[in-house]
Amino acid sequence: MTMVAEIRHRVEGPHKQTPPQASPPVNWSSVALDTDTLGEKAKLSDETVRSKVPQRDKRDRYFLKGPLYFGWVRQNIPDPASRLILMAQAFMDMDGSRECVLSAKVWDCAWVVGKDARRRVLRKVQKSVVGFEVIDRPGRPSILRRVGF
Repeated sequence: MTMVAEIRHRVEGPHKQTPPQASPPVNWSSVALDTDTLGEKAKLSDETVRSKVPQRDKRDRYFLKGPLYFGWVRQNIPDPASRLILMAQAFMDMDGSRECVLSAKVWDCAWVVGKDARRRVLRKVQKSVVGFEVIDRPGRPSILRRVGF
């Protein structure tokens, strides 16, 4: 046994740890929001969940360029801030403008659910994304504006 292998064996122990496996892609059209852990008041009715499935299926068929479908972006880009930027950029390109109102439609396409998650994503965009600025509007949807290009 080499010196490196012997040190690794001492540190890690006799059991070799395996790296975590990547999860398979999720079929979002068949996923209902699991709110059982949030309590009865936050639970969506089955009718509400069923009514959103066709809407999500339709939005999954929207595409960025190429066509690069929104559903593919949801399944393959794990970072919600990156998904939001891509979706907002697509809506800006469709409208031919430099800004995008972050309406419920944009958040749903980016698969960011809940006010808390939205706030965290907006703070991350404000803090670390270059080329975009977030305009907060209390009581109204925020605006994502493209800056500098």
